[in-house]
Amino acid sequence: LQQSVEKLEQKDAYIRVVNNSIAAAILGVDEQGNIQFANQMCLKQLGYKQYEVIGKNVHELLHPAKSNIESGVKGDCYILNIEAVGCSSIKNEWYKSNEPLVRKDGSQFFAEYWIHPLQLGDSVSGCVISFIDISERYKAEKELEKYQSHLEKLVNERTSELQQMYDELESFSYSVSHDLRAPLRAINGFSLILKEDNAEQLDQDGLVLLEKICAAADNMGSLIDSLLALSRINRQNLNLQTINA
Repeated sequence: LQQSVEKLEQKDAYIRVVNNSIAAAILGVDEQGNIQFANQMCLKQLGYKQYEVIGKNVHELLHPAKSNIESGVKGDCYILNIEAVGCSSIKNEWYKSNEPLVRKDGSQFFAEYWIHPLQLGDSVSGCVISFIDISERYKAEKELEKYQSHLEKLVNERTSELQQMYDELESFSYSVSHDLRAPLRAINGFSLILKEDNAEQLDQDGLVLLEKICAAADNMGSLIDSLLALSRINRQNLNLQTINA
């Protein structure tokens, strides 16, 4: 019997050493949510002594009524639910992130925590709560969200400016094409009249030059059409084609 007691004490001491060596904070609570043990990291994180937490309700310790987060976490607080539904209702791990917890001095920090049922045989006699301080990560996430929001705003502003530029380009292209088509039609029309009515008065070189004038006018018309197509390119779907690579 004495040897068995000594072995149990050795195992108990070993378990305590392991618990106090873990980097995460650990709390053990009974079925009613009252704290039965806390490792050294938990006491360090919260700023308590061992005797100050033993027997205290875990929700009152981590979310005291005097703190300004009580109303903010009450609806979906798993720690509060331990008292409401009992540890026996915890069949699987409960997990929560970005949960504000309160230290002894009233300061707050954001934690990521897990709740595991403490099952011995077929019965659940309590649960184990482990948590880590993620205040720096939470702060970085909020900064990232703020940066992303600012970036989205900049993208929307630049997109609006780009759309305005496209609209101005399209308006300019229509104006230019309208102004250029009139003299082109005149050049083409007078060239055709000259070719039809006065062809016999022109030598071969004159006729060649007249053909070049008409061809240049047609080419200018094609360039105007291309300019209009370019101004509307942002409103057209991609036309995918196979090319000779």
